[in-house]
Amino acid sequence: MEVFTAVLAAAGLLLGCGLALLTLVLAMPLGPAIRSEIWPSKGWLAAQILISAATKPKSPPKSSHIDFEIQAGLSRPVRWDLMRLGAFRGLVGHRQLPVAEIPLMYPIAESFRLYIQAMALPQFPLNVLGSVLARNRTEVFRELRADDVLLFKCSVGPAVKITEKGDTEVELIGTAHSADGKTLVWR
Repeated sequence: MEVFTAVLAAAGLLLGCGLALLTLVLAMPLGPAIRSEIWPSKGWLAAQILISAATKPKSPPKSSHIDFEIQAGLSRPVRWDLMRLGAFRGLVGHRQLPVAEIPLMYPIAESFRLYIQAMALPQFPLNVLGSVLARNRTEVFRELRADDVLLFKCSVGPAVKITEKGDTEVELIGTAHSADGKTLVWR
């Protein structure tokens, strides 16, 4: 009787895991763009990355162009997460900045989840695992303030570049616009 109970419990566990995996796969974004009202959660991103790693080829794409725009963005403007901002300031030694001032590199940290979301989409041409940041360029078009309400987006540039070393590079472009979406504040 104990063996039967153990087998039944194991079968229930497998069925539950299978249903959870099926739900996750069915909830995966299918198109090259995704909009969300909230920041993607770490768990959601981790699950998408694992599925992406299992389904995408390890080798770089043959084409040097992506035929469509890949985007991940928020569908509504958001305020800075002040707790994350405080942790960021502590990590990078900016505790002395006035509270209202946003460090130049903080928008990258805040919007990093959108970069991961864009790279986890099925249309992204590379496996995210093993990817590295090769370089960064930041442009600020006005002072960033702690009371800003901004609309964030990440796009993947259409060009796929093969370097002299044979590495594959794609351009990820993060942006923050004013709440009405009309004024570019940060790129």
